Amino acid sequence: MTIAGIVGECSISAHAKRPATRTKTAPAPVLSPLTQPLSVATFNLKCANCYDSDATADQLPWAERRDTVVAQIKAKMPDVIGFQEVSQAWLKDSNGDQINLSQFEDLQQRLVAAGTNYKVTNSNRNNCENPDTPTNCVWTDQGASQGTKVFYNADTVDLLDQGSERLDYIDEVDNQRYVAWGSFRQKSSKKMFLF
Repeated sequence: MTIAGIVGECSISAHAKRPATRTKTAPAPVLSPLTQPLSVATFNLKCANCYDSDATADQLPWAERRDTVVAQIKAKMPDVIGFQEVSQAWLKDSNGDQINLSQFEDLQQRLVAAGTNYKVTNSNRNNCENPDTPTNCVWTDQGASQGTKVFYNADTVDLLDQGSERLDYIDEVDNQRYVAWGSFRQKSSKKMFLF
């Protein structure tokens, strides 16, 4: 339920000596048939190839989690999703050999195969002249944002612009952290927004 959809009364008493103030919230706005509420989400995937030495039963490899992740996204169909820990590194096959596919690419392909139209705001894996691999990297800003990615539903929003910025280190053991952003136009309302 959206906040705008909550209708009711509330009493506020800021001080014991003052009488309570009664107010009513406004009814939810009526949406035209062409306007849909904007829906956004965040999702922490825990990277594909990293495992804790004290892993518990709920820390499954990506190959055992991905169908559930796709089903959860498809059930809600947010307009925009911000992902954390969606790895840009190569996945490994059942023999442990690297394959030329990253976790975020695998997720996007599986979402499309499931009948959705999700796209990635920036599909570069690395900020190197060759953005597909960090091997022999000659740094070039490709807009890559490590494990932080933004997906959007191209059926409901248009991507207008996108980018990423590396954040300052917290301490000497900190990994590179990024903020990824996108500006969009909602197709139903024609309104622009920043995610």
